[in-house]
Amino acid sequence: RRVTVFTRVNGALVPEAIVDVTLPAGLDPAASSAHTIGVLARGSSFALYFDGQSVTTFTDNRHSQGDVAVYAVSPQRSELRVTFDNLGVWTAN
Repeated sequence: RRVTVFTRVNGALVPEAIVDVTLPAGLDPAASSAHTIGVLARGSSFALYFDGQSVTTFTDNRHSQGDVAVYAVSPQRSELRVTFDNLGVWTAN
């Protein structure tokens, strides 16, 4: 029930998290329904959303460009089933 954001530099994962927060009360990623996750990036400012609700904001000015990746990890379970679809990336004006 946490959201953790990492970065990669030259293809290598940086082990220190940029942000590591608990989801707000009422948001349950273990619920069997589909969920929506979102990232709004404007320059070095980022806002994270889960099912339309703001989770956290942060800044990171290490990268002026890069790729997008989404991972799912469960430290409590040996098996985790996750499906991602409908990934969209837009340029904000």
